[in-house]
Amino acid sequence: MNIGKAIKDIRTQYTEFNQKEFAEKIGISQTYLSQLENNKKNASTDLLKKIGTVANIPMQIFLYKSITENDIPKHKRKAYKILKPTVDALINEFI
Repeated sequence: MNIGKAIKDIRTQYTEFNQKEFAEKIGISQTYLSQLENNKKNASTDLLKKIGTVANIPMQIFLYKSITENDIPKHKRKAYKILKPTVDALINEFI
């Protein structure tokens, strides 16, 4: 899982906030947010919930966005690669 990438994707795709503004909204420093986005620090569950709330993203979507191909069993990766673009498009349409 790549939580840092998910945080950055959510901030850039689903909000209009730059890194500094988003950090202020969720109550952390810009430096800490940068460290989270670059996977140098781990976020608490409460902070992940707050990020989801500020971005208006359900936790399930947040977790889906953090999945990487390496998280998928090898025998299911082909199906994942086929389905991922469609699931991403559906998410983007409704969020």
